[in-house]
This record gives sequence, C-alpha cells and structure tokens, in this order.
Amino acid sequence: MYVCRHTFCSNMASAGMRPKALQLIMGHSSIEITLNVYTHLEAGDLHEAMEEAYGNKQYDFYPFTRVPEHVSIDDDYEEGEADMYEEADDDVA
Repeated sequence: MYVCRHTFCSNMASAGMRPKALQLIMGHSSIEITLNVYTHLEAGDLHEAMEEAYGNKQYDFYPFTRVPEHVSIDDDYEEGEADMYEEADDDVA
C-alpha cells in the first residue's frame, strides 16, 4: 500500500496538480514531505519540462546551431591588473 501512495503522488504531480492541493490530499504536514519524499520525477517529465520551457517565448534560449564565442579571462583585465594577480599567486605558493 505504501508504494501506491508514492505512485499516486508522483502521477498527480506529473499531471499538473498544484503542490499545495496534493499536500492536503496526501495529508502531509509540510510541502517538503510531499515534494521531496513522495514525488518522483521520471526522464519523460524532465524532457517535457525542457520542451515546454524551450517553447515559451518568455525565456531567451540560444538556438542549438549557434556557436558560442570564446571569451578569455585576460579580456576582462585592464593593463597591469593581470600582473597584480600573478604576484598574488606567487605569494601563496
């Protein structure tokens, strides 16, 4: 019977039931018990969540075909600043 509670909770969460409603149905005193102990995600749930986020125009995702530009740490240093960090490293060693 105990496994059925986990299955029910996971299935309801996966179906989109609000966490607070699920907590009350399950009879848990805190939402942490409902979400961290009884709710188990499957690979399909994660895939679906990523597809949903990628399709949401609110998020700014880079296209998969975009090649990221290379940024060097040295590009951020002003002249003389890099020498200061090198000296600090020498003191530590």
